[in-house]
Amino acid sequence: MYLIAQNYPCLLMISGYPKAIEVIDSKIAVRDSHFSKGSRFTIEKIGKVYYLKYKGNYISYKNKSLIVTDKNYIITELVYLVPYCSSLFSLKYKDDYLDVFMQPQTADYPIIFQWANIYPSLSNYEMQEYYDTYDFLERVQIEYVSIDGLDILNCNFPLYLTCDGNFNKRLEYNEEDYLFEFVDSSIMNGIPLKFCEYQGDICVYSEEFGYLQIGYDQEWEAHQPVFSKDDFEFPIVLEKAELYSTYFLKYDSAYIQVINHDNYTFGIFTEKKEEASVFQITSSF
Repeated sequence: MYLIAQNYPCLLMISGYPKAIEVIDSKIAVRDSHFSKGSRFTIEKIGKVYYLKYKGNYISYKNKSLIVTDKNYIITELVYLVPYCSSLFSLKYKDDYLDVFMQPQTADYPIIFQWANIYPSLSNYEMQEYYDTYDFLERVQIEYVSIDGLDILNCNFPLYLTCDGNFNKRLEYNEEDYLFEFVDSSIMNGIPLKFCEYQGDICVYSEEFGYLQIGYDQEWEAHQPVFSKDDFEFPIVLEKAELYSTYFLKYDSAYIQVINHDNYTFGIFTEKKEEASVFQITSSF
C-alpha cells in the first residue's frame, strides 16, 4: 500500500495526528487541520529508494524548510521513504527522520506516515465545523485516537474501522452470514461505529448490530467475531498495537486475524499475536 503513490497522487497522513501537509509557494507547510485539506504527493523509485515528489518535482531541505526542487537537484539532498510495513512508512532527509512538523530530527521512534488515495467530500457542514473548532493544543497524545487525530471515546460523529493499513476499505457486516468483511469505501461506506469504555476496556459498538463479541459458528465449528444486541457476555476489546493510532482486536488471549479469500474477507481468531491483524479507526469526512 505504501507504493500506491507511484501510480496516484495521494494525500499524506501523519498517523494519529490532525495535520494537513500542503505545498504553499513551493514550501511544505504543516497546519492543524484534517489531512484531507492537504496537498497530494507521489513517489518515484530511483535504484532501490523511493523519493517523495510533488507535481513531478522532488522534495529537498533548504533554509530550515522542505522545498519543492527545480530540475537541478543532488540525489543525496532529496527526501525519501523508509518502509515500516506494507502500508506504513517514515520519511527521511539524509540520516534524519522527518517529525510531525516535517523537520529533520534524530529519532529512535520516528513519526509514521501513510497514504490516502481518496477524494473526500467536505460538504458535511457539521463535520467541517467540528474540525475547524477542534482544540488541537489539548489533544497532544490522546490515548485512543483515530488515524486522523480524533479522540475516539469523545467523538460525536460516526467512526469506521480499517484493517492492515488499507485505508480505502472499511468494515462492513453481513448479519445473516456473520461476515466480518472489509469492503471498498467507494462502493459501501462501511458500518458506523462508536467506541466506549467498559470495566477498563474499550469496546466496539454499532447502533444497528450491537456490541462486537466473540461468537461460535456451529457449521464451521470455529469462533468468529460477531455483533450482537442480545447479550454482552464476551466483548471484543481494543488493545494498543506498537504504533500510535493502531490497535489489535481481541477477546482474552485470542486476537482477530482478517483473512482475504477470493472476493471477500472474514475474521478468525488466533492465539499468535504476530498473526493478528492491525486495525485503525477513521472518521467520516
